[in-house]
Amino acid sequence: MWMAFSLADFAHAKRRRGMLVRDLKKSIFAASNSIEKKLEAVYLPSG
Repeated sequence: MWMAFSLADFAHAKRRRGMLVRDLKKSIFAASNSIEKKLEAVYLPSG
């Protein structure tokens, strides 16, 4: 089964997975950033 994979397919899948992981990290980072900002808005007095 493993031998049915061509090297190009393997490299492409690996690169795509890397991109997915990077996008996931990016969206997690953005989400935690916005959560922090909301918490700051709630807990820190404005001004």
